[in-house]
Amino acid sequence: MFLAFSVAVSAQVPSLQKVGNSTCLIVDGKPFVMYCGELHNSTASSLSYVQEHRVWDKLKEMHLNSVIATASWELVEPVEGQYDFTLVDAIIAEARQRDMKIAFLWFGAFKNPMMTYAPTWVKANPKKYPHAVDDKGQEMEHISVYGSEVLKADTKAYKAFLQHIKDTDKDHTVVMIQLQNEPGLRGTPRDYSADANKAWKAQVPQQIVDYLKANKGQLQPDLEQVWAKYGNKTVGNWEELFGKSEVNNQAENPIRNMTEHLFTAYGYANYLEQMAKAGKEVYPLPVFINASVFGMNTRGVSLGNGCSIPEFFDIYRAAAPSIDILTPNSYMQQLDWIGKAFSWKVTLC
Repeated sequence: MFLAFSVAVSAQVPSLQKVGNSTCLIVDGKPFVMYCGELHNSTASSLSYVQEHRVWDKLKEMHLNSVIATASWELVEPVEGQYDFTLVDAIIAEARQRDMKIAFLWFGAFKNPMMTYAPTWVKANPKKYPHAVDDKGQEMEHISVYGSEVLKADTKAYKAFLQHIKDTDKDHTVVMIQLQNEPGLRGTPRDYSADANKAWKAQVPQQIVDYLKANKGQLQPDLEQVWAKYGNKTVGNWEELFGKSEVNNQAENPIRNMTEHLFTAYGYANYLEQMAKAGKEVYPLPVFINASVFGMNTRGVSLGNGCSIPEFFDIYRAAAPSIDILTPNSYMQQLDWIGKAFSWKVTLC
């Protein structure tokens, strides 16, 4: 896992803290090692299903001490402005009864990377909550990160969710938050909607430029190479700094459309940063995001363009300092490679 720590939190709230040369999850003043399972995407959407299938008892029988469980936006806010935390409370209660901890997965606008768990009132109003557009001009089943209204709505619900946990979870059963699931853009080099095109032609954001300058010579190799190829410029749009649909210099295994990937990674990182920062102002639990990883021979490839895979770590470090951990989600067998890639510059307890 890749960690970037930026927020000092109260010792009373589960937090990530430096202990010697390592970084630990601290719960109630003590390091806590998570032996963690994960529920299927919609398991936690039905309390009766969980009880009838003895889900929590099975987890405990596996000697786990924690679980990743989902909280979907569509169930938390089925009607705009009206929140229902019944399932959230039930999940916490089930875990608490078995002395287990929870990392809640906030299924908001993005679920690898579709809008599956967004509320119907969001899905049914593409004028207010615009979709991404592919390179053929077709509207996609992806909410665009360039739509300001969806960010506002997603963030508002997420903050209400965290406020409820803060108010009701006094024994810190909930110790971490996963924000969205495998956010990225599938099936197109980038978003070609009007707002996205405007951002594509605009200057590369200053926070990215400042990060590049501050970390020159220590960037991930693909970014280092393509930036150098175009003269290490610090002023210009995405194509001026990184080339038009540029690939890296490994001809036998290139990253296609790398400039579009970098642009898309920034779009998602910026969206996630705004949510994470706003959420931590309510209740500063540690926050992580995940990325689908296919393996060492598919460089730059994920379920979604711009996903937080190693090739684009620098973009996330620069644009999303409120995200504490970048994690892999993979069904591949190259576990040693994946573990090494995601432990870049990290020492854990």
